[in-house]
Amino acid sequence: MIFLKYIVMITLISDIHSNLEALEKVLEYSKGDIYCCGDFVGYGPNPNEVIELCTEKGVKGVFGNHDYAVINKLAGFNIYAQRALEWTKSVLNKESIEFLKGLEFSIELEIENKSISIYHGSPTSVTQYIYPNYPDSYFEMFLKDTDILILGHTHIPMVKSIGRKLALNPGAVGQPRDGNPKASMFFLDPAKMKIERKRIGYNIEKVRKKIIKNKLPDFLWERLYSGL
Repeated sequence: MIFLKYIVMITLISDIHSNLEALEKVLEYSKGDIYCCGDFVGYGPNPNEVIELCTEKGVKGVFGNHDYAVINKLAGFNIYAQRALEWTKSVLNKESIEFLKGLEFSIELEIENKSISIYHGSPTSVTQYIYPNYPDSYFEMFLKDTDILILGHTHIPMVKSIGRKLALNPGAVGQPRDGNPKASMFFLDPAKMKIERKRIGYNIEKVRKKIIKNKLPDFLWERLYSGL
């Protein structure tokens, strides 16, 4: 008799930023449970629709700095982000507000005997950027109490192997900044500590028209084409 081990695969996404078209395409490829490293809203033209779809698909996530800022006060945003946040606040419905209020700073999981920690910026701050070129010693500090550290915020995909541990960033769904305009997502197999990266094209022109219609800054659609 042959016994087949069930493979537990989870989908990792981040920084959707109210980009419904990108999210729809990404979710077509999702496997298993879906976890988001925050920033469901901000920048883009469809905050309510993004939250509704995430709710429908059972996406679990932490709050990002933009999510936090539309519910609470948080400084440090540039003029484009601030204008988008003010617009987002003006259009959010009751269900979306309750969704954002329900998000936590972190998610702690244990899958296949591996501890997994999910944050937006870092384990110490929702606004801290952790980039792939940081030295290993920097990541070791945050990996003391977990096997797999998953972050968002930078909009840049990252896979760092630190000994037998992993530090990950699935990149951005709604506003990539690594020079590739395609939406980014990861698939994680915790048992094997393996990552599959995926980039998916979507209808940027449709998003551009919505941004213009809602009188959001042109810069927010221009950067979608460059991925920067």
